[in-house]
Amino acid sequence: AIGRTALFSAVEYVRNGLALLDDRAWEDQYTLSMELYSLGAQLEHATGNFVRCKIMIAAIHRNARCVNDRLAAWLTEVDSLASHGDLLGAIQLSCDVLKQIGCVIPPKPSKIHLLLEILGCSRATKRWSDEEFLNLPLANDPAVLAQLKLLSTLMICAFSRGERSKHLALVSTLRAFRLSCRFGLDATSLSSIAAFGAVKSVLGDKNLGCRYGNIALTLVDSLQMPEVKCRTFYMAYSFGFMFKTPLPQGRDLFLSLYHTGLAHGDIDHAYYAAHLYLNLLYNVGANLVEVEERCRKMCLEMEEFQLTFALGIASSTWQFVLNLMGHCIHPSILSGDVVNANLIEEMKEGHSLAGLTAVRRHELWLAYEFQDWEMLALKIVELEAVMHSLQGHFMSIFSEIFVALAAFALYGHTGKRKYRMKGRKKMEFLKQLIKKGCVFAEGALKLLEAEMAALTGKGTRDKVEEMYLDAITTLRAESLKELYAVAFERLSLAMMDREDVRRARRYIMKSMAIYEDWGAHARVKWMKKRYSHLRVFKNNNAPMIGNGAQDSNFSHLDIMTPM
Repeated sequence: AIGRTALFSAVEYVRNGLALLDDRAWEDQYTLSMELYSLGAQLEHATGNFVRCKIMIAAIHRNARCVNDRLAAWLTEVDSLASHGDLLGAIQLSCDVLKQIGCVIPPKPSKIHLLLEILGCSRATKRWSDEEFLNLPLANDPAVLAQLKLLSTLMICAFSRGERSKHLALVSTLRAFRLSCRFGLDATSLSSIAAFGAVKSVLGDKNLGCRYGNIALTLVDSLQMPEVKCRTFYMAYSFGFMFKTPLPQGRDLFLSLYHTGLAHGDIDHAYYAAHLYLNLLYNVGANLVEVEERCRKMCLEMEEFQLTFALGIASSTWQFVLNLMGHCIHPSILSGDVVNANLIEEMKEGHSLAGLTAVRRHELWLAYEFQDWEMLALKIVELEAVMHSLQGHFMSIFSEIFVALAAFALYGHTGKRKYRMKGRKKMEFLKQLIKKGCVFAEGALKLLEAEMAALTGKGTRDKVEEMYLDAITTLRAESLKELYAVAFERLSLAMMDREDVRRARRYIMKSMAIYEDWGAHARVKWMKKRYSHLRVFKNNNAPMIGNGAQDSNFSHLDIMTPM
């Protein structure tokens, strides 16, 4: 009865069972009391009732007869702290409990600790074939099972804190992998194996990363463990397979993982998958009305379950969409009914660098879209200060792309060489990524190359136009609708710089038509004012092209059709 639709019913059943226990239940019916209180704490946490969850955990700690009997309560307590955004508290408690059950993980591991873990894992990976990993027995030692579960949570919390807990994230991942190799598999072992592949991907070995990702995904099916499918696929794709997966397929995958996680009670990872789904839904060009509706629905669900960490990340996407649609006074500033200064402060206090990265990325892009140059220069610095927290995650590619485009725009506005150098550095990063098989960065790289040629004056008008049109074709094929619209706008500006007003007008109108079709009304309104000297509309309300119909494939906007 722990499926999504029965969670609240299951809670009531447990509450009814607890009500039947008398005052001497812990003495006379210890096993039954322990099972009911442990399950009750887990379910109260899953349904977002953290007050009752804490009461039950406290009762377990008061009455438990040994350390092993307290393990279930500790596991729920760690999950509760992490879900509520207290990453530091979850990390400290995990390390304390691990020490009590014989697995010492220092909260601040040194490079020596990390090196020892790497050496231990290297021995296992050299000796074992894929077949041997797939035939590992199931672990049955309660202490080992608890260690694996705690290490899995510790790994996620440490990763979310970014650079400050980088070594801890790596050490906990490697330790869980070693334990699985030595003592056998548990449900959480599968996400640890996928995480080990993620570590290899981050360190530059994408092929080895995909190897362990494949092993983890195969084990989910062969061991028939659907309850960990969401977290295992989430880890394997976020840090590995998504680099080689077209974005529309990734969008559908994370939506599927959201439903799978809810169906099997993995609420936390269901909503981690949900926030990635919302980002990809936006990135592939779904109409913003639909994106806003999905953001609203999923964020309200996160609020219901009090999933502060996931809600903080998803809320920035929701507010960003509202800004583009025109549902705020100042569309260039990420602030309104959903995101405000208090939410950002909560992320800082909870040490959620992953959440701050999402906020800073959206703030930078709004400053870019609405050409707030002073704000754009500030947001590049702020985003680069936190974006390392997503190193190796496929969403980090968008941060790199946005910083590069912002840097070139600032170079064109200020003429400062430091921005040109920053843009070129990001281009080299994207080139290396494409060589390793990334399937959705080529269009952005071509756009950056066109920007470089246009801003440095090294290409003729026709050559620059050809480069932009090539980028536009690739961006459309990659389903990156917003960058597709941006590329037309940047091409228009390049034509204006070369005093070709006719072509400049043609391309800015195409850009406006895409934004109008997409539902970015605030952006269209700003563009009408910004480019009014080009006479880009024939009346006060609509661009001269585009029928306003939703078309995520952009098929009605032929880039070669003359106006």
